[in-house]
Amino acid sequence: MTKLLNMKKPINLKRLRTLPDSFIYEKKQQKLIHRIYDRFSIRNIFLVWVFTLIGFGLVYFFLQSDTAYLKMTQVNTTPTFMDHIYFSFITATSTGFGDVIPKGFFKTIAIFEVIIGLSLFAMVTSKLVSIKQDAILGEIYEIAYYEKISRLRNALYLSRVDIQKIRKQIKDEEITEKDLTEIWMPLSQLRNTIEEVKTTVAADKSSDILKKVDELDIELILYSVSLSLKRVLGLLNTMGNRGIDWKSDYIVRILQNMLSESREICQYYKKVGSTEKILNNVKDIEIMVNDITTKFFYEILK
Repeated sequence: MTKLLNMKKPINLKRLRTLPDSFIYEKKQQKLIHRIYDRFSIRNIFLVWVFTLIGFGLVYFFLQSDTAYLKMTQVNTTPTFMDHIYFSFITATSTGFGDVIPKGFFKTIAIFEVIIGLSLFAMVTSKLVSIKQDAILGEIYEIAYYEKISRLRNALYLSRVDIQKIRKQIKDEEITEKDLTEIWMPLSQLRNTIEEVKTTVAADKSSDILKKVDELDIELILYSVSLSLKRVLGLLNTMGNRGIDWKSDYIVRILQNMLSESREICQYYKKVGSTEKILNNVKDIEIMVNDITTKFFYEILK
């Protein structure tokens, strides 16, 4: 630390500010290249490879002259059109039988053909290898994704159980001071779960690799969200009726965030257009959000 503080050479802050921009630009270029590459199938790349080699064969045939030509080494004949195509393919694949050799600037063209041909052939090979990898990764991703959906539903259920337990304790007058100070915990867990629901099933999927959630899973999760919000409303009503002062700054922020995330979920599905069952669940969530908001501000202003 002392050595860093005693540096005589000043830090170029302008250069440091430009580094993130260049880094972001490089990442965007890489993503663009990967996106373009992913759009090409094996068949398309293979056809490009074949037509490229045929194109080089046409170049050898039509640009031949007294100083640049192909020479047959085993027979003393003039190469035909098919001999030029044949030379193009054995050059691009680095076979090199030696029965046809280039002369003049055809040697330079042959070097470029080897580079281009092997690069395209490598792309075909990588596509073939990636087919099996994509299948395996797709299965792993699907398993993990459905596990996450199941975990979200379980988390919503557990939050409802905890909230209902606290509400019952309040009704039966069995709640302790310690329990009252920990009311924020199930509310915070529910808030975090609803936030994760939003990022999982109610977020714009700009990437092709992101799996689209099944409509049935969406319906079940949204229904669970509406039930959980109903439990929160019941808890607030019970605490209000019992005269319990729950309006701490932390609980207020939790409720505000919870309602905000729930509204964003509703806005998303109303925007993208969904099935009637999903929209009905969205309507139920909006009703619960409005009721909690009314109760929330009533308790704050009371």
